[in-house]
This record gives sequence, C-alpha cells and structure tokens, in this order.
Amino acid sequence: MIKVLCLHGFHNTSEVLEYMMKDFRKYFPEMSFDYMNAPLSSPVECSIDQRARQIFPNIEKHYYWISYSDATMVAKDENQKFMQSLELCHKTIVDKINEKGPYDAILSFSEGGQILQTFLQRYEAGEFKDVIKKEGPKFVDRKSTRLN
Repeated sequence: MIKVLCLHGFHNTSEVLEYMMKDFRKYFPEMSFDYMNAPLSSPVECSIDQRARQIFPNIEKHYYWISYSDATMVAKDENQKFMQSLELCHKTIVDKINEKGPYDAILSFSEGGQILQTFLQRYEAGEFKDVIKKEGPKFVDRKSTRLN
C-alpha cells in the first residue's frame, strides 16, 4: 500500500480535501491517503468558500498555512510573522511524519503546495535529518512541484 500525506489549501480543512478527492481516490485503490489540517485556524464565518460551508455545516474552523498578521504570532512585522508561521507549518508536517509516517509521497493543493515546496527544499538540504524520527518520503519528484 502506498501511503500519501495530503495538505489542503487556504481556508480549508482536511475533511473538505478528503471530500474533494473522493473521485480521484477511486482510481488509486493501492494508495491510502492521510489528511492533515494546517496549524493556523479561523472561525468558519471568515471562510470565503460558501459552498463548503453548505456541504459541511458542522465544521467550526477553517485552517490555513501562512500568516502575515495572525495575532498568535509573536513577531512584530509581517516578514517575521511569515517566517514564524512557515516554521510552524514545517514543524507540523515533521510532527505528522513522526506520528503517522513514513509516507511514500506528499500530495498538496493550493497553499498546501506552497508549503510543500518550501518543506521539500529544506528536506533535500538535510535540515530535517535530526528531527524526522521515521523515514521521510521515499521519493521526491521535484519536477511536479515546479512551474515550467
């Protein structure tokens, strides 16, 4: 079984991404998909996706990966808050890999793809070798994460 970690997009949830991928998953029965939420959240009332709110009326929060202004960030300016939220995102992914991994692949959508790109750059540079306790992704296809 191929195990895939899935990262959702901006103001979304793991539950919504799982729903969005239901038809996609039918074509890959040999894969198991593990969905995770981003570390930052806001009340669902702030969501820009009204359709998702109608399909999932019980969701109370939507999640996002990057913040320039989140009040939970200690940093003073936007650039520092961005870097602080990026660190938090990478730590969240590392924690997920340590908890539920190893994974054979990571699939991402929208803002999750931006986070994955920065995570893979650091992963390939060896920055996580001392903090990822389990084997990391077994293959990384960098071509699929770059715009041509």
